[in-house]
Amino acid sequence: NDLKLLGQLCKSSGNCYVRVIASFIRDVYGNSVSSVTDAVASQLTTGLLVDNITFDGQGPIISTFDLDLNANLLTVTFDEPVIQRSELSLTLANSSSSNFVSTYTLTASQWDGSYTP
Repeated sequence: NDLKLLGQLCKSSGNCYVRVIASFIRDVYGNSVSSVTDAVASQLTTGLLVDNITFDGQGPIISTFDLDLNANLLTVTFDEPVIQRSELSLTLANSSSSNFVSTYTLTASQWDGSYTP
């Protein structure tokens, strides 16, 4: 999930390369991997272009939420990194069905989002 937060890294097949040095991995006989790089002064200068990228096609899912009425804090945990949106609307309700009696809706102006890996 942290890769999703790295700006334009691997956002298309034209900008996604893998680079490794020979000491990265060995086979069962102790042979080093064929380098996909030129190691010059510990810098990786070439890479192998990706064959295929499968992009994230599923939206985030709320995993858990905690409500601390003493601290006036609602903590919502998602299954992947999220980006705060200006049209945020989150409603607390007294029932999981659509027949709730009491609700409270939070808007973007009440939102203070952060990401913890």
